[in-house]
This record gives sequence, C-alpha cells and structure tokens, in this order.
Amino acid sequence: MTRGWDYEVAVVGGGPGGSSAAAQLARKGHRVLLLERETFPRFHIGESQLPWSNEIFRTLGCEDLVQEAGFVNKWGASFTSHDGSAAQYADFARAVETPSPQTYQVPRERFDDVLLRHAQRSGAEILQGTRALDAIFDDKGATIHNVAVHAQFEGVPRGEGRRAGDIQMVTRPDRGWFWFIPISPTVMSVGAVIPKAVHATAGRPTAEESLQHYIDETPAAADLMREARRVSPGRFDADYSYLHSQHAGDRWVLVGDAGGFLDPIFSTGVLLAMQSGMEAAELISAGLKDGNLSRARFAGYERTLARRYQHFRRFAIGFYDPAFRDLFFTRSSRFGIYEAVLSVLAGNWKPTLGTRLRLALFFGLVALQRVLPIAARSHSAAAWAGTTLPQPEPERTLEAER
Repeated sequence: MTRGWDYEVAVVGGGPGGSSAAAQLARKGHRVLLLERETFPRFHIGESQLPWSNEIFRTLGCEDLVQEAGFVNKWGASFTSHDGSAAQYADFARAVETPSPQTYQVPRERFDDVLLRHAQRSGAEILQGTRALDAIFDDKGATIHNVAVHAQFEGVPRGEGRRAGDIQMVTRPDRGWFWFIPISPTVMSVGAVIPKAVHATAGRPTAEESLQHYIDETPAAADLMREARRVSPGRFDADYSYLHSQHAGDRWVLVGDAGGFLDPIFSTGVLLAMQSGMEAAELISAGLKDGNLSRARFAGYERTLARRYQHFRRFAIGFYDPAFRDLFFTRSSRFGIYEAVLSVLAGNWKPTLGTRLRLALFFGLVALQRVLPIAARSHSAAAWAGTTLPQPEPERTLEAER
C-alpha cells in the first residue's frame, strides 16, 4: 500500500466490469481501491468476445495491451444444426454499423489479468486475495434456466485462414446448444448448455461423463470431437439470467455481473460488463467533483442498463424459439435484415432507426413463422424431437436492498 486507506472509490470485484470502472476512474485522477477475493490469473468461463468491445478497449487505453497479448483473432461465428444439415455463418464484416469487425477469443484467466493489471498501471490500488465483508446487498435469489458443462480439448478441427478463430455453435433438439471456441492455436473450449429439466434426467455423475454423453447424442458435435483429447477437468456451471430492479443508490452503483447476467449464447457478457463499468466510472467521477453521489445521479445509467440488457435478451431468448431458429438458418439479405441481425450479434447495442426497423421486421417474420410457416421448419427443435419440450423459464428480477 502506497497511499494508506484514503480512497474516493472502492471497487469490489476485479472482473471486466470492476477493472474497467477502476481503470477509468484512476485515469481521471481519482483514488481507487479494488478488492478481489481471488488471486489472478484464475479460471473463468466466457472466452468469446464481440467486435463492439474494441471501442471500449480504445476508451480505456488498453487496446494495445489486448492486441499484444496474442489472443486468437475472431471474425465471425458459425451456427450448425444438431445433425449438420443446416448452417449459418455470421461474418462480422457484413454487420452494419460495426466500426471494426475483428475481435478475439480469449482465455479469460489471461484476458481478465490483462484488464486488472491495466487498472493497476492506471493508478488503482489492487488487493487480490481480499474479500469485502461489510458492503451487503441482499437478493431474493435467481432462477436457474440452464446448466453448462464444459472442458478444454486439443485435436478439435477449426476453420482455415481468417475463419480459424471463429466460434462455432451447434444446436440441440432440446433447445440446448454447444459452443466450440478456439482459445489458443491448439486448445478449444467446448461446452454444452442444457435445459435444467433435460439435465435432471440425462445428466451423468461427473462433468466429464455428462459432457461426453451430450456430445455422443448430437451428431454434428460428435463429428467435431472424433479426434479430440481433453486437456482440462470438466466443470459444471449454472447459467443464470437475471437483472436487478435497482442498480444504484446513494454512494453505490452496480456494474457487470453484480447488476445482471444474460444467457451467453451470443457472447455479450464481457461487453455488457465493461460498458457498464466505464459508464459508471464517468458518473462517479462527475459526482465526486460536484459532491453529488445520490441515486438520482445514476437514474439515466439505470435506464440505459435495463434497455441494453433487454435489447440483447430479446435475441438470447429468441434463439430458444424454434421459429426464431427457422428464420435464423434461412439466410436472406432482402431488405438488409440479415445485416441488421448480424450487427446485434456483433454487439451493436445502439442501432440506428433504420436498423431498428429491420430488426422489428425480423421479429415480425418470426411471429408469422409460428402460425404460417414462411421458412422450412426442418431445423426447429419441435421438428427434431417430435415431442413436447420444456419451455424457457421466465427471467427473475432481483431486488437490490441497501
């Protein structure tokens, strides 16, 4: 410790949201203490990033550090049906309103460490292996929608050239899906996201056995894993979707996963966390200067956070809808709808009016598909399984109490 305990801001948690807030505040000359209960680097799931994160890296002044870290370049995402009969490639170069289409696949233990050390170099005081014990916000609990089981493998095929760094998603008939994320030249992160009701009956005693079982019963995934060798333990994670009803109060504000978490199907987690951390830092800095850190200062921030969350949630929830998948796998560039959808998958959280109208048209077509098919239903979950499927559980809103 070089400055004692005289701090203007305490940040609890050193993930992307906390590191972004700490770095931005420190760069503005504020005295910042960040407390992180773990010691970095540490394992964390969530390796795939979005192109719109590049703007945040530039604003935070860590763009060069991220570029120099040698992460796998990502230019798009591939989606494949369970049996390999249908595929869709999301090329970010075709996404409208996307400043730069290239992003990264990252081992989170390294990526998060880069961000935390950047916050430290920016002037924030970092205490790792230290828990915050007396800033308590009670919640009412969360609903577990899905279960994720994952591990890292070598020997998994990937694309060639620019597409070598693409994330690939393989859908399942039970509304679940797989991710295949190349996080180094040889290692692939492989995970299955399975509905809770399905896992309760089909899950195996260990994470390794469960993952292998889900791979074996999904032809397209099994084909990719024919020569794979597991190089890490298997892990279970509960996948929560939640949004706090209150994100700020007098002298406190929530950022990143502390405020909300969205289903990871379109890789929005780190983008949402860093964007909220950066925005909160701007407001805290202004509040420190004029002596106003009441909840009213953060009213606009809370509204923006909720709108951005719901903007992406519409697509995340939609992906579990067979009609959405039918239209998604039916590629068409008519009226610019395809490019508009791509822009959201690239992280566009503030589309122009023209793009918003095209997105509204897309969801209108999804609604029509449910009652009067305009695209083949062969890729829908109901057609695959031929049975009644469990419906996605509603999102829970958590109460943040002071």
